[in-house]
Amino acid sequence: MDKRVCDLLEKVGRDEPGAFTQFFNLYYNQVVRFAYHYVREKGICFEIVTNVFFSLWQSRRKLPLITNMNAYLFIAVRNEVQRYAKEAIRPLVVSLEEIVAQRAEAATTPTPEEEALTREAESLLQRAIEALPAKCRTIFRLVHEEGKSVQEVARQLSVEEGTVRMQMKIARDKITKYLKPYFPALR
Repeated sequence: MDKRVCDLLEKVGRDEPGAFTQFFNLYYNQVVRFAYHYVREKGICFEIVTNVFFSLWQSRRKLPLITNMNAYLFIAVRNEVQRYAKEAIRPLVVSLEEIVAQRAEAATTPTPEEEALTREAESLLQRAIEALPAKCRTIFRLVHEEGKSVQEVARQLSVEEGTVRMQMKIARDKITKYLKPYFPALR
């Protein structure tokens, strides 16, 4: 690996401001190409790329130890494609939003217990959203509450689309972790 990349990985490993963004920008197109090699559908491809970069961000302190970044990224993409394929085969697990919507649709005249459960689920979701870091929360709300696309949010906030996808992944993971004790089947 060339010296410039090694220096960048060292900066990423030390959590220097902007270093991971530089790393992301340097390798994003390559990771997209790797993913597209396996999955020829753009939406799935971007989800896989987001998951790969999220994993890289989580293990950023170990990045300086990697001696062949291209091989590492190729393997990371391949593994994420395999994980994605396994999850696609699993039976669907209902999301919290779907649970709330189904309860509302199923009961034209909900019982007091159903109303209380719906209110509690909505309250838990709002607390989970409030617990997100500010940037994550803003992006999550723009996408889920205002219905904006990733592209619209990126333009509005003057950030890369990949940043919006990464923040959405972080938000989903943190919300799921927050809600898991209350809804064990939630994924």
